[in-house]
Amino acid sequence: MRLLHPVLIFPEGCLSRYKDLIVSNSRLFRAATEFGLDRYIITKMYSVQKPVYVEDLVEISPIDQMKKRRKLSTKTVADVVESLIGISYIDGGLDKALACTSLLLPDKKMKWQSIDNCRRILFNNAPDNMGIPLTMRRVEELIGYTFKKKSLLVEALTHGSYNVPGVVACLDRLEFLGDALLDYVVVTALFDTPGLKNSDMHLLKTALVNADILGFLVMEWVVEEERAEIEVLTAAGEPIVDEDTTEVRNREGTQVRMKSVMVKHALWSFLRHLSPDMGVVQQATQKRHKMMRDEIIKMLRTGSHYPWALLAKLQVQKFYSDVFESILGAVWVDSGNMEECKAIVRRAGILPLMERLLADRVHIVHPKEELGRLAVSEKVEYVVEVQNEGDEAEKEIVCRVTVGGRCLAEVKGGTTREEARTRAAEVACMVMKGTWVGDMES
Repeated sequence: MRLLHPVLIFPEGCLSRYKDLIVSNSRLFRAATEFGLDRYIITKMYSVQKPVYVEDLVEISPIDQMKKRRKLSTKTVADVVESLIGISYIDGGLDKALACTSLLLPDKKMKWQSIDNCRRILFNNAPDNMGIPLTMRRVEELIGYTFKKKSLLVEALTHGSYNVPGVVACLDRLEFLGDALLDYVVVTALFDTPGLKNSDMHLLKTALVNADILGFLVMEWVVEEERAEIEVLTAAGEPIVDEDTTEVRNREGTQVRMKSVMVKHALWSFLRHLSPDMGVVQQATQKRHKMMRDEIIKMLRTGSHYPWALLAKLQVQKFYSDVFESILGAVWVDSGNMEECKAIVRRAGILPLMERLLADRVHIVHPKEELGRLAVSEKVEYVVEVQNEGDEAEKEIVCRVTVGGRCLAEVKGGTTREEARTRAAEVACMVMKGTWVGDMES
């Protein structure tokens, strides 16, 4: 659930902090105790002689209840609030979930409004009669959705650095909204999948909704465009027989040709910005993507393990995933239709990936998390060293991982600290499970 403040100029940073205050465990704990919900929480196991029922707790007088006050963790009580909101949604959809939320989390400074009303406010606030810049003309074809208000699409593809006259907003607020919408679509799809335990759903959500995989999918989501290219002929004067080309001569008499080629445009490339640093990052990321995409795609489509280390090595910056989330937010504000949002998530490849992970039972636990589980109570330490740090071309990151003081793996050739830690954890997990073949050094 997202609470939309009536002040529509709040930036994403303020919205995030405000949301965190509302949904924090401490706030939910306070709400539950003020409402008296903690009295109804059953913590004892059922027994054959006498099961514990809610009625048993209700019959205790308030004074006796205070005397026998149980010690419950903040998270346990907060989980009860979340579960009540969840069961309200299952029983009556978003409207009933909103009613439950407003009952349990009243706020004197603001009023909870219906989802439809909040969307209407955002839609009406978007400028009318704004055209799409030439550089964005293919986006609607790419995502499979035509906007009623083109200004929403323009906002979703405008970075904060694009500070020029006439620009009224950037993608931050729509990205904040799209993040919640993506969670909703993925969590609902997982919840509706039979046989999934709570732990399974958490693991799958982590694998499907993270900046690395979203960034990679944004780089893979492309639209093709036919263009004409002019090339100088290698043998001037010799005719070229090619049905796809037309020969011409320029003023100097040099033989050239115009050739029809198909050019691919990825979703991220439509983002407009004025940051030189971002341009450098985009070029470097595009180069890594070209080198690594086949290996990542193979792992995602047929691999037995989720490619955590490969995605970390790709080093996709957060603004790539921000583009997808802002587009998703813009589609919802424009359409008010959750089915349109689900269609966007499917076209992007997120829901098909979920289905593949489930169908083939892909191992999706992050290596560092898995190593922590295997170590049980033993201490896990990662020692990261950067060799040849002054020379970017020769720089190498080495990571050693120890469990209980014993070195289980040493990985060399890392490009980032996170990649090195992840690869080292992968090797250490295989060593502990007895499936590693070779030396502990990789």
